[in-house]
Amino acid sequence: MTKKKIGIVGAGIAGLAAAHFLTKNGHTVKVFEASNRIGGSIHSLKKEGYTLEYGPNTVLLNTKGMRELILSAGLWDKITFSNTEAAKQRFIVKDGKFNAVPTSPISFITNSLLTLSDKLRLLKEPFIAPFKATDNPSIGDFAKKRFGENFYYHFIQPFVTGIYAGDADKIAVKHGMKLLWNAEQNGGSLFKGFMMHMKAAKKEAALFVKPIPKNKMFSFEGGLITLCNHLAKDIDISLNHTPTSAELDDYDKVIFTGKAKSINQYIDQELLKTQLNNVPYSSVSVMHLGFDKGQIPDLPKAFGSLTLADTNHHFLGLLFSSQIFKHVAPDGKVLLTAIIGGARNPGLVEDPKIRQKIMEDLRALLHITGEPSFYEYTVWPDAIPQYHMNHQELLDEVKKFEQANPKFHFASNFVMGVSVGDCVQKVYDLSMKL
Repeated sequence: MTKKKIGIVGAGIAGLAAAHFLTKNGHTVKVFEASNRIGGSIHSLKKEGYTLEYGPNTVLLNTKGMRELILSAGLWDKITFSNTEAAKQRFIVKDGKFNAVPTSPISFITNSLLTLSDKLRLLKEPFIAPFKATDNPSIGDFAKKRFGENFYYHFIQPFVTGIYAGDADKIAVKHGMKLLWNAEQNGGSLFKGFMMHMKAAKKEAALFVKPIPKNKMFSFEGGLITLCNHLAKDIDISLNHTPTSAELDDYDKVIFTGKAKSINQYIDQELLKTQLNNVPYSSVSVMHLGFDKGQIPDLPKAFGSLTLADTNHHFLGLLFSSQIFKHVAPDGKVLLTAIIGGARNPGLVEDPKIRQKIMEDLRALLHITGEPSFYEYTVWPDAIPQYHMNHQELLDEVKKFEQANPKFHFASNFVMGVSVGDCVQKVYDLSMKL
């Protein structure tokens, strides 16, 4: 393999992971970051004894790229896995109360969110013809066909809100929920496809040099920024620096990991420039609330809850953060994290009364007494890219650009995956090719 001089634009997790893998492979790497800090959407902070996550709260150890990154970075023994009981239990808010998401066949049968007719409808799924490979259904169209209207409304739609803070009827399933699309296409039905996927994933995981626990959700004692900080120690990073096209001319390869509009200055194809300018993003805000345990005596031991599309609640999702990880709150304290805004309620992000509104929701649901002793609020404009129905057109133009300019590679989350795991896997695969 010829050793190369590689420039990476962006010091988020994708840029840092790419730099780590490429450096390990013997390349000379330089990372440029326009802001004054590393991490991108990963932003952890210790404050008054709480460990706060302003972006992703957890990561899954479910891809080869992520496992290789943690192991080669020397952080395998530093991982803090989530509380197993809490990680399994999730809720949907309906009729002013928490309704458990089923996690087993028995809990599915007894679940109150679906009628008997809805449950029987699901038995038809293996016999429903798959979409054609050339079709482009939304997540909504896909889920309604395979699961029925009520299942979509009660489970799929809130789940998509939890990932994208977006509208499931506007997101292309083959890009926004690639696992579902591939399972159906490969197996002829989701049931058969998932059986194939789980068998392949189990076989791949068995080849890894470390045993992989069933509970794959993890963080670190210092928050997810621990991973970024550790990676950055051995990487040449230039902060507060947006490289010019002339600077990037000095590199054999250039990897872009930033937001769509930030890449525009390096692009000479007008159609791609227009598409990059028009990549939709949802804006969200994150509210951290700390309480004494006595103020919430009946807090469920669960991951958290999502809300339905027509809910009158003001949060999209609520994380029981200190139930997931004990280290995020001081002894005797509870940390809750509310996610607000998104495509559903964009105006709430800047609502001056949002704290009051969220507290009204939480008092009704959790019977909280008194006021929080800790409060932190952060707005993330353009937080999550949306893979709308024309997303394939963007991917086609990106591919054309890369073919015409083999020096450049796109590894941003607006291209092929918004999760931390997706980003790491993409740059891991890329690093093996360069």
